[in-house]
Amino acid sequence: ETTTTEPEQETTTEPEQETTTEPETPTTTEPETPPTEPDGEDEPSEPGEPVTGVAAAAQAQLGKPYRYGAAGPDAFDNSGLLYYCYREAGITVPRRTGDLYNQGTAVEKDALQPGDAVFFWSENEGNPEFAAIYIGDGICIAARQEDKPVSELNMTYPYFEEHYVGARRYSAD
Repeated sequence: ETTTTEPEQETTTEPEQETTTEPETPTTTEPETPPTEPDGEDEPSEPGEPVTGVAAAAQAQLGKPYRYGAAGPDAFDNSGLLYYCYREAGITVPRRTGDLYNQGTAVEKDALQPGDAVFFWSENEGNPEFAAIYIGDGICIAARQEDKPVSELNMTYPYFEEHYVGARRYSAD
């Protein structure tokens, strides 16, 4: 079972928000293909076109544990999840969050597509310190906290609205 989680607010003075459970994101009924061999529909035809295979790879990691320094397939840290999912979709991206943010094509928030990388700050305002994979409908997937598994995050929660830095789209090599 996947749940939408809200970040823990460790150092803020705002009142803690109630956690709500969102309805599960519908899953596709398309036949499953191995993530290392994306089908023709997932291969971009031009630079910057979103690759939905990345979103599917991220969904397949839900519930796996967070472990610092891990890049899959059994556990992930934050940037390790993105590195792994993009690699599974045939896209080479950097391993570190700051490097991920400095590459790819910038995407406006209202133009996000499944497979785009979204970036947030946690302690240093405006500095991308953690990233997630957008899967649609305001939901992204991240390996963000040591005490929580890979999970869905609702980007419409105030914390994520206030800490959003930007998004990037990457294309196959």
